Amino acid sequence: YLSCVKGIYRNGNNALLSPAEAYMSLFDRGKCVVKKTIDTSSGRDVQICNFVGGQDIGSSLAVREVLEKFGNNFVVQELIHQADVLATLNPSSVNTFRVITYILDDRIHICPIALRLGRSSSDRDNIHYGGVCIGINADGTLKKEAFSEQGEHFVFHPDTKVKFSGYNIGGGNLTRIKETVLKMHANLPYLGILSWDLSLYTEGAVVLIEVNTTGQSAWFCQMVNGESLFGENTGKKLQLIRKS
Repeated sequence: YLSCVKGIYRNGNNALLSPAEAYMSLFDRGKCVVKKTIDTSSGRDVQICNFVGGQDIGSSLAVREVLEKFGNNFVVQELIHQADVLATLNPSSVNTFRVITYILDDRIHICPIALRLGRSSSDRDNIHYGGVCIGINADGTLKKEAFSEQGEHFVFHPDTKVKFSGYNIGGGNLTRIKETVLKMHANLPYLGILSWDLSLYTEGAVVLIEVNTTGQSAWFCQMVNGESLFGENTGKKLQLIRKS
């Protein structure tokens, strides 16, 4: 709905707005997700806000007060509803797929994919925020165990009690996720490695939550899948890192 980059406001079509126009654009918008866009991670600096009220001075001040808390770099986004196949695992948060892609030998490669799940009625799924994370097999089924940040093992979701082993996200959904990240990274070839957070809409369509350009958090994708991040390309990647 709205973004702010170095104090400059833009609407959903990236047209510039004055501060007054920016505040007005959120009147009666209802529930939205407001999030800082730089210098933040792990579920911090995220808030679900409910913008209600008519276009009057009181409402304008209330919107301004909320947005000023997020500084000069933030985004106001639609509050989405996830597909049932994800909500069954944990309904309190939008559960997201962490997909890391990298460019090597003129190709875009996909690292082992992890699914992050919220818990204990949290509205965030981040593993640093108390969530759990689990690997995904090539056919769309979940691995046997999920892990917490501290390395705790769970064969059932600790709150919903859904058994992980054999739970099927859907091979078609996994294919669409992979196709999506390959297309998106092709639009950013000047960035060699990116971490994408994606989910599934109610109707099953893939939705991008955010892309991380720094701090790829390689550790948990490896931990939950029992695989190295770069697989057969590990040697080549290590050589490139040493050269740089």
